[in-house]
Amino acid sequence: MKELYHVEGIVNRGFVGQITYTVCLEEPCTEMDIHLTYDFAELRYQDDKMTPEEVIKVYGSEEKCRKNPEITPEVLRDTIAAIKEMSGSEIDEEKARKILIYDIDLKTEIHPLAMLNDEFIGCIHKQLPDRHMIFKGDEVSNGCIPQEKFEGVLKITLLVFNVAKDNTHYTLTVSGQ
Repeated sequence: MKELYHVEGIVNRGFVGQITYTVCLEEPCTEMDIHLTYDFAELRYQDDKMTPEEVIKVYGSEEKCRKNPEITPEVLRDTIAAIKEMSGSEIDEEKARKILIYDIDLKTEIHPLAMLNDEFIGCIHKQLPDRHMIFKGDEVSNGCIPQEKFEGVLKITLLVFNVAKDNTHYTLTVSGQ
């Protein structure tokens, strides 16, 4: 496939909103790949040497650092499993405990939504920092509607529900043939 459009951007911690890109397709396409990647929030807990003061300095106010005395083995196990599922990263119980104690917000959520000539053609709502909206005849990504032809105006909206860290970089690429 040929790259038709490429853009990069940065969003900061706490941003919630929508960012829309409009692409005028110069020639019709029968296949399309809308590819979104972004920095996942896993960098927020990689440093296991942080003191409470450093956590407050990096991640915000003392209110974000509430103590949580009820960290059971089950809660730790579930936290470790959720982090592995969200980011693919392994963490130990000590890091999981720090995440729970300091109530650090872990996840960045950015979802792509696509419209072709003002008609909805797809949206992917999965916790993946690298995702493709694939349109190849009847083979389409989950959340997408098959299209015979792509021509006219393609609008891609990034639905940003949360950004966990400052300077979160994202890349959007549209490829077609």
